[in-house]
Amino acid sequence: MELFELLKKSGLNTKEISKRLHLGVRTVQNYANGSQTIPEYIKKLIRYEFAESLPKEERLVSEPGEVYEKKTPDFSQLKEENRQLQRRVQELEQDKEDLKGDKKMLELHIKTLTSKNEGRQETA
Repeated sequence: MELFELLKKSGLNTKEISKRLHLGVRTVQNYANGSQTIPEYIKKLIRYEFAESLPKEERLVSEPGEVYEKKTPDFSQLKEENRQLQRRVQELEQDKEDLKGDKKMLELHIKTLTSKNEGRQETA
């Protein structure tokens, strides 16, 4: 289905469609009038976002013969994934601080060893 036909069939205006696709209005206009080619990833996004407005054979499919139906996301699972990611970020921040400390300790150790070696060379 052409984007222009989809615009008409969905009942949404260009601004509403651009907001739904997270694209600029001018970009959607360029896609609709054919002055700009629609990339494959945008076509997939359109097939996902407007599945209800598309003929079944044009809807996004995950498996051959299976038609993708837009589902309500499982927010409890998303919240848990978000918590896990936040914990991981905190762990990485701690690792970063630990590495800074290790770096300072190594620099001090190198400085100490360098000083000792310079003292040995002077006495030799």
